[in-house]
Amino acid sequence: MKSDVITGNYYDIGFKVGSQYRDFFQPPHCLLKKLEFSHQCKEIAKQYVPDLLEEIKGFCDGGNYDLESLEAFLLALGFETSNPQEAGCTVFAIGSDLTDSGFPIFARNYDWDESFQDFCGVRFIHPEGKLKSISFSDHMIGTYGGKNEAGLVIAILFAGDYNGKWQPGIRVNLSSRWVLDNCRTTEEAVSFLEKIPHVRGHFFMIADKEGNFARVETSPPHVAVTYAKNGYLFSTNHYQAKSLKQYSDPALIFPSSLERFKKVKNFLENRKDKITMNDVIKLLSSHKEGVCSHIEFDGIKSGTLYSWITEINENSDIIQLLATIGSPCKNNYEKYIYS
Repeated sequence: MKSDVITGNYYDIGFKVGSQYRDFFQPPHCLLKKLEFSHQCKEIAKQYVPDLLEEIKGFCDGGNYDLESLEAFLLALGFETSNPQEAGCTVFAIGSDLTDSGFPIFARNYDWDESFQDFCGVRFIHPEGKLKSISFSDHMIGTYGGKNEAGLVIAILFAGDYNGKWQPGIRVNLSSRWVLDNCRTTEEAVSFLEKIPHVRGHFFMIADKEGNFARVETSPPHVAVTYAKNGYLFSTNHYQAKSLKQYSDPALIFPSSLERFKKVKNFLENRKDKITMNDVIKLLSSHKEGVCSHIEFDGIKSGTLYSWITEINENSDIIQLLATIGSPCKNNYEKYIYS
């Protein structure tokens, strides 16, 4: 897992990252239909996340890439591909009243095709005039979650049961990065995610240092927001909001999503004692009792590629979290600090 510290304006950040990718990455060939779709997404990105388009341009200049091809790769990644089999993620947030430390805990396992393991990285980013953050992704631009200096935490999940078509919008790696760069509270993040067009069904889990938790479930036509009522909130990879059930095909729900959902629900609802970090680590790293996953389907191996946990405290000068390099069942959690 790479560890990069990247600062500067958005173009400079992109240029630095593009220079790092120059020798080992080339965007795949893009069909005309996907290229046309990415052009529509770019027009929307100009309205909602223009800074990240500058970062993409810097990346192309730094790595000597074709701008149109790279934009198609990032803005329309996954366009018109079939749903992956048994790929998934688990995210949960626990309120301060339920933890032994007295601080909220946010935890996340990222599951995907194991061939992407070498691309997974943790980045320390501070765009000029924006919030600094520690974030995680297997992409060169954007993030699939992290924590910023204001104490805001976000993670994204794939809606495996989404049964609709893609629509021009903002892909999750860009929207979650924009949230980390700009939002200080759960309310601000939710407002942004309710406003932007989404390309397909995804979920966002958000928490802030005030202990406000929200799950944002999206489809291109509609967005549903659920706030924590019992001191916790969690999600796997199928819709929970009744208002979005019309966009869910039960036949597409990953069996592991239902299994992981049940395990986290049982963990949060049936505990007699305060929850410790060790309790959370055990849930994230165990196979039998927990949500660490390794599955092979049609010769493709998928599993938990990385895992991270953070306490959300009131110290906004230092960003701290624990993360594994690779699967938590085989690797120890290490501390990452950005001050």
